[in-house]
Parts: sequence; structure tokens; C-alpha cells
Amino acid sequence: MKSREVRKRLKRVVSSFMIIAMLVTIMPISPRDWSFAVPVGDEIDVTSIRFVREHNGFNTVGAYVEIAGSGLQGKTIRFEKAGLGGGFEEIGEKVIDEDTFVKFTFEPEDAEVLAGAMRIGTSELTWAGNISKPQCH
Repeated sequence: MKSREVRKRLKRVVSSFMIIAMLVTIMPISPRDWSFAVPVGDEIDVTSIRFVREHNGFNTVGAYVEIAGSGLQGKTIRFEKAGLGGGFEEIGEKVIDEDTFVKFTFEPEDAEVLAGAMRIGTSELTWAGNISKPQCH
């Protein structure tokens, strides 16, 4: 009788730990309100990248990229172009150039070939979707 009770308790404890472990794994590791930054070098940190491609029906009419962080003012930022003759180039027009925020706008032909990566200094950053945490490679 006593060994049955011990087994039941042990099963409950193991089940409880499994439930807790499952709940912990489905929660995001870094919630949206946590602060993060990708150090890019030369006193530059990037905290977020926002990429928006603007459409008029099925036609791309332009795009913009917003970069938030610190130490961004006056830095050379190259964007990756997809396709033949691709690679990192200075494309787009820098319309806002502040220490904590930089914004680029792109003509339709440049917006079509943006590949989702940029290079600041020696660091390559990628983004996915509209708003994302930068990934340094």
C-alpha cells in the first residue's frame, strides 16, 4: 500500500515538472519589453530594424528601413542586393541621420532587390519581417 502512494506522489511530481517545463519552453525567451542591443563596433549598438515595402496593388512603389540604436549618425550603411551584380552597396536615400535613429527610403527598383541584410562597419545584420531584433553574423 505504501509503495503505491509513493508511486502516485512521484508521478504527480514528475507530471508537475513536465507541465512547468512545457510552459517555460513555449514562453518567449526575451519578451518585447526587455532591452537588447547588438554591438556593431565603433561604439555602435543596433536595437531594432524595421523594413517596410510599400505596395500599390501588385506593384512595389518604394520601401524604407528604420534603424534604432546608438552611435548611428554619420555611419556608412550598405544594404545587400539580391540577384546578379548583388552584394553590399550604398543604395537608398538617408532621410534621417541622428545618433539614435536612421531612416533610408528606396525607389521601386532598389526596393525590389533588397535582400534583408545590411553591413555597418565590419558587422552584417539581418532582419526578418517588418520589425525585428537584428541578428549579427
